[in-house]
Amino acid sequence: IQPVRDKWTEIPLVIEYRYRTSLFFLLHGLWLAQTRFGFDHGDIHEQNLMIQSNEKLEMRTTTLRYGEMEAQVTCIYVPRLIDYGQSYTDEHTTYQPAGDDISILLGDFYNRLERDAAAYSNVQTEFEAYQAFAESEEYKNAGQEPEVILALLAHPYFDIPQIERHRVQRRRIETEPIQQRCFVCCTPNVGHMITHRE
Repeated sequence: IQPVRDKWTEIPLVIEYRYRTSLFFLLHGLWLAQTRFGFDHGDIHEQNLMIQSNEKLEMRTTTLRYGEMEAQVTCIYVPRLIDYGQSYTDEHTTYQPAGDDISILLGDFYNRLERDAAAYSNVQTEFEAYQAFAESEEYKNAGQEPEVILALLAHPYFDIPQIERHRVQRRRIETEPIQQRCFVCCTPNVGHMITHRE
């Protein structure tokens, strides 16, 4: 993995589905940080989004778990957030956030797609798909709460070849109930122990 050095605004994402996989990664990361640490970035905007790529620009698959779901996301670029100067967790609330992380992130993606659709004809279909996503209740109700972010991650907008999702199979481990055994002959019944005394 190369250093995080490419600005979000300078990387062309015009290849099919890169916008969706990038947004999925960011939503998942914010959901995880919010769930585990009560984290808010507090200053999300396009200048604080960077792109990390692997050295050979190969498609790679990463497994992400969220709630009871698991997703295998295939991509070349992985988006990263920088500038944590106004970030805080539930335990440290020195700074006030500039706004709601998720709503601002979704709005920035809308703006980026709108600009790219005007510049590249092959992005128009992707922009129209995002516009339909923006009309959904999940999008309109976007907020910091983990369950709201989960609803966004579960939206059909992300049902694309680059994101394979399925419910996590939780294996049940069946164990024998612990039985009491006679300390003399190890028979799994202590009721007969009186016979040893006789």
